Amino acid sequence: MHKGLSAKVAFLAKREEERAHPIIKATGKRYGEVWDSKGQEDRREFLRTYDVKVWAWNNGQDQSERGMVMDLGDIQAMVDELVLARPAGKGDMARMVIGCNVTEDHRSKVLGFGR
Repeated sequence: MHKGLSAKVAFLAKREEERAHPIIKATGKRYGEVWDSKGQEDRREFLRTYDVKVWAWNNGQDQSERGMVMDLGDIQAMVDELVLARPAGKGDMARMVIGCNVTEDHRSKVLGFGR
Protein backbone atom coordinates (compact mmCIF):
# COMPACT_ATOMS: atom_id res chain seq x y z
CA MET A 1 0.00 0.00 0.00
CA HIS A 2 2.84 2.37 0.91
CA LYS A 3 4.56 1.66 -2.40
CA GLY A 4 1.39 2.52 -4.36
CA LEU A 5 0.81 5.76 -2.45
CA SER A 6 4.47 6.80 -2.83
CA ALA A 7 4.24 6.26 -6.58
CA LYS A 8 1.05 8.32 -6.74
CA VAL A 9 2.66 11.18 -4.76
CA ALA A 10 5.72 11.13 -7.05
CA PHE A 11 3.47 11.18 -10.13
CA LEU A 12 1.45 14.13 -8.81
CA ALA A 13 4.62 16.05 -7.85
CA LYS A 14 6.02 15.53 -11.37
CA ARG A 15 2.72 16.60 -12.94
CA GLU A 16 2.60 19.77 -10.81
CA GLU A 17 6.20 20.61 -11.79
CA GLU A 18 5.33 20.20 -15.48
CA ARG A 19 2.28 22.40 -15.01
CA ALA A 20 4.35 25.13 -13.32
CA HIS A 21 6.98 25.07 -16.11
CA PRO A 22 5.21 24.01 -19.29
CA ILE A 23 7.20 22.97 -22.33
CA ILE A 24 6.43 25.32 -25.18
CA LYS A 25 5.84 23.57 -28.48
CA ALA A 26 4.26 24.65 -31.73
CA THR A 27 0.67 23.55 -32.28
CA GLY A 28 0.35 24.70 -35.88
CA LYS A 29 -2.69 26.78 -34.87
CA ARG A 30 -3.17 30.51 -34.72
CA TYR A 31 -3.87 32.06 -31.33
CA GLY A 32 -7.49 32.82 -32.29
CA GLU A 33 -8.09 29.13 -32.99
CA VAL A 34 -6.66 28.17 -29.61
CA TRP A 35 -8.77 30.86 -27.88
CA ASP A 36 -11.92 29.58 -29.63
CA SER A 37 -11.18 26.05 -28.42
CA LYS A 38 -10.93 27.17 -24.75
CA GLY A 39 -13.92 26.84 -22.48
CA GLN A 40 -15.36 29.80 -20.62
CA GLU A 41 -13.53 28.96 -17.38
CA ASP A 42 -10.19 28.54 -19.23
CA ARG A 43 -10.65 31.98 -20.79
CA ARG A 44 -11.44 33.53 -17.41
CA GLU A 45 -8.38 31.89 -15.87
CA PHE A 46 -6.15 33.28 -18.66
CA LEU A 47 -7.51 36.80 -18.14
CA ARG A 48 -7.09 36.53 -14.35
CA THR A 49 -3.57 35.12 -14.65
CA TYR A 50 -2.36 38.07 -16.77
CA ASP A 51 -4.51 40.71 -15.02
CA VAL A 52 -6.36 41.75 -18.20
CA LYS A 53 -9.23 44.19 -17.52
CA VAL A 54 -11.86 45.99 -19.59
CA TRP A 55 -14.09 48.87 -18.49
CA ALA A 56 -16.97 50.16 -20.63
CA TRP A 57 -19.51 52.98 -20.27
CA ASN A 58 -22.71 53.79 -22.14
CA ASN A 59 -21.84 57.48 -22.45
CA GLY A 60 -18.32 58.37 -23.45
CA GLN A 61 -16.69 61.76 -23.70
CA ASP A 62 -18.77 62.93 -26.68
CA GLN A 63 -22.03 61.48 -25.18
CA SER A 64 -23.07 59.99 -28.53
CA GLU A 65 -21.05 56.77 -28.34
CA ARG A 66 -19.90 54.30 -25.73
CA GLY A 67 -16.48 54.63 -24.12
CA MET A 68 -14.03 51.96 -23.07
CA VAL A 69 -10.65 51.33 -21.49
CA MET A 70 -8.72 48.09 -21.92
CA ASP A 71 -5.74 47.17 -19.75
CA LEU A 72 -3.89 44.35 -21.52
CA GLY A 73 -2.37 43.23 -18.25
CA ASP A 74 1.06 41.83 -17.56
CA ILE A 75 2.45 41.77 -21.09
CA GLN A 76 5.98 41.09 -19.82
CA ALA A 77 4.87 37.84 -18.15
CA MET A 78 3.17 36.78 -21.41
CA VAL A 79 6.32 37.60 -23.37
CA ASP A 80 8.54 35.68 -20.95
CA GLU A 81 6.24 32.67 -20.77
CA LEU A 82 5.69 32.46 -24.51
CA VAL A 83 9.37 33.22 -25.29
CA LEU A 84 8.43 36.02 -27.67
CA ALA A 85 11.09 38.20 -29.23
CA ARG A 86 11.32 41.75 -27.93
CA PRO A 87 11.99 44.66 -30.28
CA ALA A 88 15.75 45.26 -30.48
CA GLY A 89 16.97 47.76 -27.92
CA LYS A 90 13.56 48.18 -26.30
CA GLY A 91 14.24 46.23 -23.08
CA ASP A 92 11.28 44.99 -21.09
CA MET A 93 7.74 45.52 -22.29
CA ALA A 94 5.39 47.50 -20.06
CA ARG A 95 1.67 47.30 -19.45
CA MET A 96 -0.47 48.60 -22.27
CA VAL A 97 -3.66 50.53 -21.57
CA ILE A 98 -5.93 51.54 -24.44
CA GLY A 99 -8.84 53.97 -24.19
CA CYS A 100 -11.49 55.27 -26.54
CA ASN A 101 -14.00 58.05 -25.90
CA VAL A 102 -13.21 58.20 -22.15
CA THR A 103 -14.32 61.04 -19.89
CA GLU A 104 -11.96 62.51 -17.28
CA ASP A 105 -14.23 61.11 -14.56
CA HIS A 106 -13.97 57.59 -15.94
CA ARG A 107 -10.25 58.01 -16.66
CA SER A 108 -9.59 58.78 -12.99
CA LYS A 109 -11.50 55.66 -11.87
CA VAL A 110 -9.34 53.28 -13.89
CA LEU A 111 -6.07 52.32 -12.20
CA GLY A 112 -3.01 53.08 -14.27
CA PHE A 113 -4.96 55.17 -16.76
CA GLY A 114 -4.68 58.55 -15.12
CA ARG A 115 -2.54 61.54 -15.78
